[in-house]
Amino acid sequence: AAKILPDNATYIELEWSSSNEDIATVNDGIVTGISAGDAVITVRSKKDDVKAECHVKVKNVLVSDILINELSDNKLFMINEELQLTASIFPENAFNKNFEITSSDNSIVRIDENNKLYALSKGKCVITIASEDSGASRSYNVGVGDITSFVSLTISGSYSNVFGYVTGEIYCSLRNNSDYAIKITSLTVLDGNGNTLKTASDNLLGTIQPHTSSNGLGGRFNQNYYPKFVWEYEYSGQTY
Repeated sequence: AAKILPDNATYIELEWSSSNEDIATVNDGIVTGISAGDAVITVRSKKDDVKAECHVKVKNVLVSDILINELSDNKLFMINEELQLTASIFPENAFNKNFEITSSDNSIVRIDENNKLYALSKGKCVITIASEDSGASRSYNVGVGDITSFVSLTISGSYSNVFGYVTGEIYCSLRNNSDYAIKITSLTVLDGNGNTLKTASDNLLGTIQPHTSSNGLGGRFNQNYYPKFVWEYEYSGQTY
């Protein structure tokens, strides 16, 4: 802020300037740091050759931590999935917030120039984000799989197993851990010799929405040799 003397001066128009606008700029007295270094800010009367100067130092606040908002360690992607990545940078007043995101294997996961992630093929790789002007970085182990990587099964019930012969109530649930719906087309329960013990009726099958589980399917078994639950489901026109 400039103070003009005397208070009753007639011409009070002022002109602001910086000795090095690569370091700091000034607009009507408001100074903005551009890069680390020193500069002199000058205010001058437009009518009279009267001026005042202020030496300023622009400090480089380094990035101390950086992370990718959309990733967590061991995150699993579906083949052909795409995801726009963004970063959080600390401290918030860090001077140079430029960063680079890279993949350890571009055949599995590719990151384009706009930091968009493309899951290309099954496998595992490491995604790393690094600050441009400091040693701050963070890495994430990620994987890419097909729909089978996102389907899990759970056995529940009350039963006994004597030398492989199972007796009691046994139920099996299928969980869809993906972001996409799948369709259950059949469930058959076989014994250890391949003989069919039970078949689920059509009204117990159907679509399983993302991140949900089917009802527990099964029933009572009486000394059946190593019962096995065999599910079939469809995703994207293919049966698994």
